[in-house]
Amino acid sequence: MKEKSVWRKELMVRRDEIDPESQMKASEGVCARLSKLIRSDASFPVHLYFAMGKEINLTSLINYLLRRDLQVVSSKSLPDRQLENFIYEPKLPMSPGMFGTQFQADGVIYEGPYSYMIIPGLAFDQNGVRLGYGAGYYDRFLARYPQAVKIGVAYDFQYVDELPREDHDICMNIIVTPNQAIRVRSKD
Repeated sequence: MKEKSVWRKELMVRRDEIDPESQMKASEGVCARLSKLIRSDASFPVHLYFAMGKEINLTSLINYLLRRDLQVVSSKSLPDRQLENFIYEPKLPMSPGMFGTQFQADGVIYEGPYSYMIIPGLAFDQNGVRLGYGAGYYDRFLARYPQAVKIGVAYDFQYVDELPREDHDICMNIIVTPNQAIRVRSKD
């Protein structure tokens, strides 16, 4: 099996080759699938990310959730590999964060719980294993909220048969690509 570093290098190159029109089309497909999965009677906010680079863009999903009066929360990366979470307010400006991320500097801090957590990654496999960027931010964060439904989002080519898994890796419950939504069969 390929090592994580090899997977990361290959998938980042492939993702970076995506043209803006293909990114937009894939993002709309993912957002349409997510809008069917997320129940409008969710008890707690939906945690999601703001896309950096060629990641799947969730803007249309954010608008959908806000129109249904669901609270949206996003993160700011902190230097100690932790995430600080803010209730998203569309009227507030976005600020640049670490690693090319964006966050709302004047947002209200939120510390959970969550009904759904929508997570980016470089790849996901059929067991829900996520390959991230290697810093461990999301694994630490996701471990704090075992009750939340964890949804990994990716381009179709980022859904693979099997990835290497470490003990600290937190698995997804569902993987969503532009062309499919896969409920993970096993998280063991």
